[in-house]
Amino acid sequence: MKIYFDMTVVIFSKNNSHNFRANTPLDYIKKIEIMGTIIIAVIAVAFAIWAMVDISNSSHHRNQKVGWFAAVILIPIAGPIIYYFMGRY
Repeated sequence: MKIYFDMTVVIFSKNNSHNFRANTPLDYIKKIEIMGTIIIAVIAVAFAIWAMVDISNSSHHRNQKVGWFAAVILIPIAGPIIYYFMGRY
């Protein structure tokens, strides 16, 4: 049986019948960090999809639409934000 001490508080959870693993507060922080990254990624993808739908339904000329599509796709987070503030009218 291995016991890992990262901090003063150690919480035990039984993974199977004979092994124990210590869950420290740092383990929970890592899980929260991963969940936060996933949430931000989902929001960024949803915003990019919205921007592409809005671009396709806009009254821009074809060349402008291609440029905005390229900006939204090639500049992952900033592209939709730039389109939101500068491309819509």
